[in-house]
Amino acid sequence: MKLPDPTVWRTSPFIDFSSYVGRPETVDAELEHIREQLRRTLDGRIFEREGLAWYRRAYVEAFLFMYDTCFYDRNAGRYRIDEILDDGEREFGGYDFIMLWQSYPRLGIDGRNQIDFYRDMPGGLPGLRTLTERAHERGVRVFVSYNPWDIGTRREAGVGPSADPRGYRYTFSEKGAPALADAEALAVLIEAIGADGVFLDTMAFDDPGFRAPLERTNPHVVFNPEGVPPLDALNSITGSWLPHSALAPPKLSTIRWLEPRFSFRAIDRESLDRRAYIQEAFFHGCGLVVWENIFGWWNPWSSEERALLRRCVRLLREYAEAFQDPDWQPYVATHVEGVYAHRWHLGDVTVHTLLNASGGPVDAPVLTVPSATEGGLELGHYDVWQDMEIQPK
Repeated sequence: MKLPDPTVWRTSPFIDFSSYVGRPETVDAELEHIREQLRRTLDGRIFEREGLAWYRRAYVEAFLFMYDTCFYDRNAGRYRIDEILDDGEREFGGYDFIMLWQSYPRLGIDGRNQIDFYRDMPGGLPGLRTLTERAHERGVRVFVSYNPWDIGTRREAGVGPSADPRGYRYTFSEKGAPALADAEALAVLIEAIGADGVFLDTMAFDDPGFRAPLERTNPHVVFNPEGVPPLDALNSITGSWLPHSALAPPKLSTIRWLEPRFSFRAIDRESLDRRAYIQEAFFHGCGLVVWENIFGWWNPWSSEERALLRRCVRLLREYAEAFQDPDWQPYVATHVEGVYAHRWHLGDVTVHTLLNASGGPVDAPVLTVPSATEGGLELGHYDVWQDMEIQPK
């Protein structure tokens, strides 16, 4: 079995793990050596920040289109934040954070910029702060959105080259990264409403220095990019969306393998049947984005999808520490072709996630594990999906 070139995996966001499914222990040891080599090239100190610890367990994100009538009750003149969070608890297992989307497809209809669209919501920024405070009271964080492509609208007064001695300007770098002056305006918004993080629309990483203005207003601000970041961005990015296309076995996220504290949430906004990618996300120990109003196109989750997500979320939270195990083993051996297994550890508990991609039902031995009497061990075996103790054969 040919082992990979670590320099190739270092620059690849996803790994084709097909050659290493059910590998022997000797190959597993070599892969562990490669993993440690690659880890030494990363700066993961940001994952040690206590103020960001909650984000490692952020399994459910709600994408809220702010012009939806379920978001604001025009007749009563109030935000429906409690109804939204009640629905999240009842239908989706509870949101860890909500993201307030304000711009597209309205941005550009006039001279207002992306910050103006927050200001123009009912009650202005104080109204949104009240909404944020209510979400915080219920244990839910609030994110705002940043659109780096907002370059044709008005610029913020008091921010820019005339007011900033560092001379930052509203221009893109050659790589298309956001202008640093935008970060100053965004910091004002975050401070005004008490936001916990920023969704980086169309981005996979932040511009150097983009974090500093935001951390002056919130030292624990979270960046949540749409794209999967390169490994070098892990010094400032601790989570992102994960496209459905990256989940199908035997694919493996390089970040998931190297830094399991990274907070992934799977997304497929156009899917009319989400069951497959809900299962695949759970298999990889990842959360999901709940998004039903797609900029005005209503794509609701079915009752089956909601029930499936609730069950997955309950187990993700129950075994959250295991799903952050730095020594976890992807694609361990199974006895059925097309049935895949990951192995995770939490103290004296071993957790397996299983995925049946064989194309049909399986009623045969699937996995070899230590028996309750092996080596004098006292072991219990549990099917936590069905919430029952089992007696393996």
